[in-house]
Amino acid sequence: MSHAAPECFAYPSHIAFFGNRVTELPIIPSDWALNITNIASEWVEQQFLAHIADRPLVEPPAELDAVTLLSCGQLALRMADAYKHPGEFIGSSPGKCRRLMLVESS
Repeated sequence: MSHAAPECFAYPSHIAFFGNRVTELPIIPSDWALNITNIASEWVEQQFLAHIADRPLVEPPAELDAVTLLSCGQLALRMADAYKHPGEFIGSSPGKCRRLMLVESS
């Protein structure tokens, strides 16, 4: 895990130069994306485990922006649904889903 400062995790801080009319690009640590991905993946795992165990959901980490939080939350929920109901539905929307028949091979 990186030891980058917390302000390095906020994407808006990296684009703040637009509002301040600063001409220099902000310095983004080389492992910034790796850190955010690691934090997001750990949170998705915790959310997934909470969903399948029917436990209270885990508080989101402050380092993630709203779009990432919503995407990760939806991912964890969809993965938990698929885990709880393996092979039950196929398709991306309820109107287009087809029920699958699971057949054991002999």
